[in-house]
Amino acid sequence: MVSIGLTVLTGLLPITALACSAISIDGKSETMLLPFSSSTGPFVIKMPHFTSYHGNIPSGTVGSGSKFLVPIMRMQADQYMLLSIYRPATKSGDYVLMHPDDSNLAYASQLKSAAGNMGVEYFSLSGIEANAPTLGPKGVTFISYDLESTYSPSSDLANPVISMQTAAAVTHKYGLLFMSSPSRLLTDKYYYSFAKVSDIYQLQAQAFESNPSNYSTYVHNTIPKLKNAHPGMPVSVETSTARGTVFQMEQCFSLVADVADGSSSWYTDDSAGYTALEQYLRWFVTNYR
Repeated sequence: MVSIGLTVLTGLLPITALACSAISIDGKSETMLLPFSSSTGPFVIKMPHFTSYHGNIPSGTVGSGSKFLVPIMRMQADQYMLLSIYRPATKSGDYVLMHPDDSNLAYASQLKSAAGNMGVEYFSLSGIEANAPTLGPKGVTFISYDLESTYSPSSDLANPVISMQTAAAVTHKYGLLFMSSPSRLLTDKYYYSFAKVSDIYQLQAQAFESNPSNYSTYVHNTIPKLKNAHPGMPVSVETSTARGTVFQMEQCFSLVADVADGSSSWYTDDSAGYTALEQYLRWFVTNYR
């Protein structure tokens, strides 16, 4: 049983519903038949939007102001599914991000009209150097460098600071913004040098997601250091549908919303990943847009 308070106007007669049962609080608006008696029959009422908490509301900073979103358009994912998920959530000031190249440009461009910013993420410095000259005319406004040991070439990892500085210089040469998206381990070692050359920073904190308290501790320790190196630089924090439940994703962001400027979410390329991403975004939009 969920108690609610609704006032419905039919003609000049206000009718108030005090309670109804079996309301699914899952982040969606629900249309329900409430058991009213009248000469015209039952009333159909559109229920309000509920946030998608699946337990106690986490302590933190829910509703603490507008935050930007980084819609990640993975090249190998279902592009039509991603558009259906991201379109309702994308707004001006967001950073649409193609990954790991711009082969899905035609789809990402459909979100740019709302976001204003559209970028491409690369694992390698050579990828940035080869493509940067042609991206601006395609409508791209920023480049992201995802430097990490699993996917980046050993030549990039031999001197991560030089690689990041070179990537930023190439990006800026062609009038684009530069986003640093290195692995957490590289951020921990080189945060100052990375932040100094970045216009935006994407903090990969998702490894801590299964323990929101640890996630909060890490982010609260790291973002001030990044912003001390580059005052005013926007920082987004990453969650992942593969690292925890939707509730844990929500809890993690809620706990760090006082220091984070935006949110990005990695997702698995399957129905479970898409569903979790959509649920998280509905919660994010309700509380931070």
